[in-house]
Amino acid sequence: MGRMTVPDSPKYPLGTMVPSRSTDISALEVQVRVALESTGAKFLPERMSIQCGLEPARGNFPLLTPDLIVSGALVCVEIDSEYTHGDRNEVDQSRNLLLAGLGWTVVRLRLGGLPPVGEHDVICEASTPSKAAIEALAAAVADAVAGTPGAVRKIHKKAAVVSKSQKSRLGAMAEHKYHENAFYAGWTTESGEKLALVVTAGGRYLSVDMGGRGLHFIRHLDLHTRDRKTWRSELIRVLKEQELTSFEPSSIYPWGDTLFIGAQADALQTTLKKFNPGGSDFAFTANLEGPDEFNDESVLKDGSVLASLHPEACEIGWSISDVRLHAGRNGPYQSILLVRDSHV
Repeated sequence: MGRMTVPDSPKYPLGTMVPSRSTDISALEVQVRVALESTGAKFLPERMSIQCGLEPARGNFPLLTPDLIVSGALVCVEIDSEYTHGDRNEVDQSRNLLLAGLGWTVVRLRLGGLPPVGEHDVICEASTPSKAAIEALAAAVADAVAGTPGAVRKIHKKAAVVSKSQKSRLGAMAEHKYHENAFYAGWTTESGEKLALVVTAGGRYLSVDMGGRGLHFIRHLDLHTRDRKTWRSELIRVLKEQELTSFEPSSIYPWGDTLFIGAQADALQTTLKKFNPGGSDFAFTANLEGPDEFNDESVLKDGSVLASLHPEACEIGWSISDVRLHAGRNGPYQSILLVRDSHV
């Protein structure tokens, strides 16, 4: 295996902005962008990467892609979820320094009570951005554009108050009839709307039942480590908090809209509508071109990966158990079996 070489100069002149190769935009990013734009903020319409200087820790010249870039100013916004940035404080600080070296100011929305890493950070104790958090973020962006010295803003989580005389808006949490390792969590909003919510993967996630389109992910719950007897009170608190923002699903799966990644991943997606992240197994058919082997994570052809399970699916125990080749009326196809290790 050949040794990797480290470039001794950046690909572009420092500060150059180029269209990002990654066009994936999370539902959370869209939610924050729309909310900020309603306050008058304006952002570049496409994702752009910025050529930065030397990153000493890695010895490279990274192209960094902020979540949002303010139009007409060297100000960008990063949206840091507690689930993806919980152990990334040093990385986020490094990104801030690299961008600051080019004259950029980074404004961060730190969700779930993540600690500040910059002077313009907005710390939101809740896992989802409340109206107060968006207002604080808009003010932080305005300060950064104006060149005003930053001030860390903290938005506290509202305490949930449950009246004993008030009928609970959360329905009975029985085991789901059709989805393995899932529980009904029907919720009635303050306006009277009834939502078909489901606690999935043994308490890991909150999802919504989209009928023929399967379960779509709303947010992490992390109830799987707690006694089932405590779920109800905690879920009521979370649902009241979520109602302040939206129950719209943020993605199909907890990690995004694709279960597989790779050159031929698109050939698999249409058959995966009923995939349940908390299930024990899942069988489906695919039309990959010429696969000849597989391992726990990938299906390959001549040693090259055609499609791989998303890394976050592997992290919760999913693996490829079997791939069989078939000859059909319309040509060759494969039947693929996925299994999940319930101990993960």
